[in-house]
Formats: sequence, C-alpha cells, structure tokens
Amino acid sequence: MPSNIAEGSAKDSQKDFLRYLQISLGSSFELETHLLLCIDLELVTIENTKNHLDTVERLQKRISSLIKYVKTQI
Repeated sequence: MPSNIAEGSAKDSQKDFLRYLQISLGSSFELETHLLLCIDLELVTIENTKNHLDTVERLQKRISSLIKYVKTQI
C-alpha cells in the first residue's frame, strides 16, 4: 500500500496519483480479506488479529479521504 502511494505521488498528474491511491485502497481490502481468512481457517486468533484489522480499517478511511481530496484537485 505505501509503495503504491509513493509511486503515485511521483507521477506527472493528479489523475495518475488518484489511480495509484485507488490501487492502494484495493490492496488494503485484500489484506483485510486475508486476515479474516486466517481467522476463519483458525491460523490466528481474533484476539491476536483485532489490532491489525483495526489498523487496516483506519488506513482504509485515510486513503479514502485522500482519494476524495485528490478528486477535488482534478
């Protein structure tokens, strides 16, 4: 996720940056899904994974907010 944001910020246009932010947001949802699958498969416990899920949710909100802001700049 951070690599996509960094790469997008180096692009020539806000439109390109927006695309990379959207990819980053998609990656965050993939990560969330992987964590939930690990819980379902009993590879980890919900107690050990809850903090990670909370962090991913906060990142999703922040990336979404940045996407909204960048859209206003286009």
